[in-house]
Amino acid sequence: MLADPDTGEITGLLDFELAGAGFWAQDVLAALYNSAALRTADWQRRSSAFLRGCAAVRRLGPAEVAALPELLIARALGSVLWRAARWKARLGHLDEVTAHAGRLGATMRWLAANGDVFLAVATAANASSWSRV
Repeated sequence: MLADPDTGEITGLLDFELAGAGFWAQDVLAALYNSAALRTADWQRRSSAFLRGCAAVRRLGPAEVAALPELLIARALGSVLWRAARWKARLGHLDEVTAHAGRLGATMRWLAANGDVFLAVATAANASSWSRV
């Protein structure tokens, strides 16, 4: 996702190489993971704005919200494994694998420190229509 850094306006959506059928929760999480939203000091504000925007199109149900932390780890791990397969096939570099392994570790530490708040932000962004889910 491309966004104007001054206004936050979305200016473009990009989807490379891994496009395919999936669950809405995975799409939301992948976009959040690949954005800088979770890696900034104001991650709560950025994540909340992003999740509210997604919910304006289609809200996540309670079970989907509850799965977000595990999906975040799965996304980070999948990124490491995908790069490892590319490296093994001589299509990538080992430093890409180690960089994403580091990001996996950072993601797990971030979730240990912020997981409850992350779930609260995601719940608040999606809760208003759960009575209709």
